Parts: sequence; structure tokens; C-alpha cells
Amino acid sequence: MSLRASWKRTQVHLNDARSELPKDPAPGSEAGSASGFQEFLEHNELELALDELEGMSTTNPTTTHFWFSLRAAASEMELERYRDRYSRVLDRNQPFIEYHHDAGNDRLQFGSEEIGGFPDTERRCDDCGQVRFYHDTCDAYFCAFCNRWLEAACSDPYCDYCKARPSFPLKTRANKTLVDDPLQRLC
Repeated sequence: MSLRASWKRTQVHLNDARSELPKDPAPGSEAGSASGFQEFLEHNELELALDELEGMSTTNPTTTHFWFSLRAAASEMELERYRDRYSRVLDRNQPFIEYHHDAGNDRLQFGSEEIGGFPDTERRCDDCGQVRFYHDTCDAYFCAFCNRWLEAACSDPYCDYCKARPSFPLKTRANKTLVDDPLQRLC
């Protein structure tokens, strides 16, 4: 595994978490600011950037996707203590994904949204551990909870599957906004 590739993956996870916070987030109650996050990210101080995001979570609303992204960054950096703490936050706040699978027609229904496909009984999403699904129209696997594709689109500009693929597999996201400070409840 290349260290530079690992840094890039970590930066993607951290930026993904940052995008889940308000555009101009309030500084954290003890530490954590958007400018501090950006400065540490630019200097490749990724653990400190992670700390800044966690600090901002004490005064800003967060989503489960925010915590998934922090956990993925902590896992990439092999920060087990952080990863375990974020897993505990998620365990307490993760909503259940409700879906219906019509096996006879290979149709999936998520609320009022219906797509062709099926649940994958062999594998789960690496980020959240939820069941992953196959999207028939786009010929790709996705996570309904994270609302993200689990496979990259191909590079063929004429591929009918990939050129019609939307940015997100579902129109809505199974993502619950956390109202209180989830880290405080762990103490």
C-alpha cells in the first residue's frame, strides 16, 4: 500500500465529513474550527484535521454520514481509539434501512422510490456494515444507507450504464440528523 495513496483516501474521507457540516460551522466548544481543519489538511496533518472536525461536532448538527466518514478516515490512519469511538456513536444513532424486495420481479422499494435490483446476501458496505444492493439500471452495487456507489463508473464514454448513472443511487438518503452532542453521551 502506497503511503501517498493512503493520504489521498484519508483526505477524501475528511473532506466528505467536512461537507456534512454547515457551510460556516460554529467553532467547537473546546476546539475545532473550519480554518483549523483547512490549515491542517493543507499541511497533511491529517490526525489534527480529524481532531478539528470532531471538535466542530460539539456545536454543529451532524449526520450519520459525517461519523461514517470520520470512522473511515480513522481506519485509514489506523487510529483504533478514534475508530472505536466513532463506531460507538454510530451504534447509538444508526437508523434501520427499511426496504422491500420483490424477488419475483427483482424490484427494490425504498419508501416511495422503486428501482430494479436486489440485496446482496454475500457482502456488506465497507463503511457502514449495512446490506449492499445491486442497481439493475446502472449495473452497479450501492449502499442505501450511505447513498453512494460502491463501484466506480467505467471510463468508456459510450457505456450506457455509466453515462446515465446519477451522482447518488437513491433520490433520498437514509441519513438521520443527530440533534445533541453524540460524543458527550459516550462519556
